[in-house]
Amino acid sequence: MDLVGPMGYADFQCMIDDPPDHYNYWSADYHDELTDDAVDIVVDSAKRLPSANSEQLIGRWGGAVAGPAAENTPLLNRGAAWVSHPFGLAETPEGGQQAKAWVKQFRQDIAPHTSGGVWLNFIGDEGQDRIIAAYGEQNYRRLSKVKAQFDPDNTFRGNQNILPAEH
Repeated sequence: MDLVGPMGYADFQCMIDDPPDHYNYWSADYHDELTDDAVDIVVDSAKRLPSANSEQLIGRWGGAVAGPAAENTPLLNRGAAWVSHPFGLAETPEGGQQAKAWVKQFRQDIAPHTSGGVWLNFIGDEGQDRIIAAYGEQNYRRLSKVKAQFDPDNTFRGNQNILPAEH
């Protein structure tokens, strides 16, 4: 089966949307290269998918994401060559815990082969440190000041929240 070909951005984005009534956990990391050791980790993890609906995605990164405009955007490391995206899906709360453990184990195993940062659309609730890592300290501080000016009460706090700077 040939699954490689052009795909529109919106189609790509919804390709991995959460199925309804599932207990899901996912994450992502950037990679400058995929060494043989990194590929072995990916393959080993894929052999241990926590459910038939779970996925271990490896995507070629860069291209327009890393283009000339990248230096004018707040997210770091847009020039990474690859992104890994373990996507654990389960139909029960217990299965959801297994899916979460599988994702976390993969991230731990692949960590020596990552290059830092993350595309925020590809992670769930992993805490403020992960959000700061995606933007970098300097960009996060700048965005936090903007947030304090326009949303001091943090009304818009869904998704990957930037906390308003303290005055």
